[in-house]
Amino acid sequence: MSTEQILLQTFTIAIFAGILIQVLTEKFKMPGIVFLILTGASLGPQCLGLIHPEALGDGLAVLISLGVALILFEGGLCLDLNSLKTVNKSVYNMTVIGTSIHIIGGAILAHYLVGLSWGISVLYGSFISIAGITAINLILDRVKVKKEVTTIMRSEGIFSDAIGAFLSVGILQFILAAKGASVVALIYDFTEKLFIGVFIGFLMGWVLGKILKHKLVSFELINLAVLAWVFMTYFLSNLVENNTGIMAVAVAGFAVQREKIPQLATLKYFKSQLTVLFIAVLFILISADLDLSILSKVGGLGVIVSLLIIFVVRPLAVFVSNHGLLSFKDKVFISWIGPKGIVAASVASLFKLILEKNGIEEGIILESLVFVTIIVTETLPGLTARSMAKWCDCLVTMNS
Repeated sequence: MSTEQILLQTFTIAIFAGILIQVLTEKFKMPGIVFLILTGASLGPQCLGLIHPEALGDGLAVLISLGVALILFEGGLCLDLNSLKTVNKSVYNMTVIGTSIHIIGGAILAHYLVGLSWGISVLYGSFISIAGITAINLILDRVKVKKEVTTIMRSEGIFSDAIGAFLSVGILQFILAAKGASVVALIYDFTEKLFIGVFIGFLMGWVLGKILKHKLVSFELINLAVLAWVFMTYFLSNLVENNTGIMAVAVAGFAVQREKIPQLATLKYFKSQLTVLFIAVLFILISADLDLSILSKVGGLGVIVSLLIIFVVRPLAVFVSNHGLLSFKDKVFISWIGPKGIVAASVASLFKLILEKNGIEEGIILESLVFVTIIVTETLPGLTARSMAKWCDCLVTMNS
């Protein structure tokens, strides 16, 4: 079979299988990301051999990057600014204190239970600090809970997606450059990247918001124009300073929403549809690229690590961050719903490639551990969310 035929087969089956799984899991109210992972692994070269992500070469990394850019932009676009004002302290604490606890807790578990080096373990901790906004949205769309809790969870997911992903970039740089640079220089470089990402993102988002507000683009072309602008924001930010695009697109989405453009509802709907497509295709391709032998070796310890994250690390992060702010049962429910999703998976897969190129073999173990964590944190809380919401008295019924 020619290279062109392999690529055509890979993309066609990935798109078809990804959308089919999304349709079926939505219909039967099942955790879609878990089934996407299982389907991708089954269709990959180590099983049925119908999908060959290695045929994409460096194109897979590019596709992952653009997918993450779109997902984070949509996250910033969907921030509920009005509701956020009433719970901003809780969200701030979850973003700062909660993220720190997740990183430290995840690093300790990965180092002492799985045996990863401290650098790679901290990198794993940064991945589990990414809450997974797409997975959270799917759960909250299915299980309606009171507005205050919903706002906190959605806002935490959006902020942690961007910040966790950006922090992981900084940690990766520390790992790769630790031998040749001082800590002060690395911290300065990280701070510089943070400033550049926020500045370019806000500037590009503000300009886009003004263009849409003054209707300088026809209604028929708005969605495509915004999509192009998102990708250009990601590209330009990385061009100015490498690895700043992640933060830039999230801030750009937030900046666009601040302009209160009249087409916002249509824009959100279109971006959500594209996000579903990207999630479906990316999870299939990334899962097909997993090394199943490593995944099976990591599996047992990975499940233990994931359960400790659900029952120890996540509750500690939520309860410390919300001390004196929320009721006990609200904190229990928020603690229980902490799924990891496409951003964590995408960044882990991207970093595996980078680590391998730099001669660090632990990258493949790290990727497998992240995927086991995604499966466990998606399945257990996802299947029991309604029951937990009832027990915590935060479920909203149709008559309430």
